[in-house]
Amino acid sequence: MNRSELELYTTKELLPFDNGIPIIQVGNFEDRDSLFKSRAKFDTINNQIIYAGAFQSNFRDLEKVPILNDSDILGFDFESNELLVSSASIHKLNGLDIHGLWKKQFVLTANKEKILSGYLCDSMGACLVNDNYIYTFQSRRVMSNDTVRLRVDSVSTQDYRKDYSKNSKFFNAFKER
Repeated sequence: MNRSELELYTTKELLPFDNGIPIIQVGNFEDRDSLFKSRAKFDTINNQIIYAGAFQSNFRDLEKVPILNDSDILGFDFESNELLVSSASIHKLNGLDIHGLWKKQFVLTANKEKILSGYLCDSMGACLVNDNYIYTFQSRRVMSNDTVRLRVDSVSTQDYRKDYSKNSKFFNAFKER
């Protein structure tokens, strides 16, 4: 099996997410500012607000150049759910404008095929995401071997620890690293 070429792209603009109904359609809901109403949705099954959910994307939705290329992405630790990236690539993540409530969306590809998508978050407390996320605030913590470990997870799981090894495309892409 050949080693997969991994790339991390950001979307050109914030794409709408699929799940839930717009907040403005929910009756008896406390008033929020217009930005909140325009972006958040409501999950009528679980009776909760969805701030940033799963989204559909294709290559025309992505920036032309990946934010991280194959040489930047060193591996994935499936026990700790951490993406291993080179410390030399951290300035690319730190240069992104991902502050505020609505984060930057990412798509991770293996050989140009999407294997994971979600949101880049700059701080733990401000990450209102109902999908996969990568915490970039850890990018300032360089490990001794010039590798940086970025937390990857999803709040869609009951225990807040998603088992990414169950995603066969994702697992196989990192198996050779």
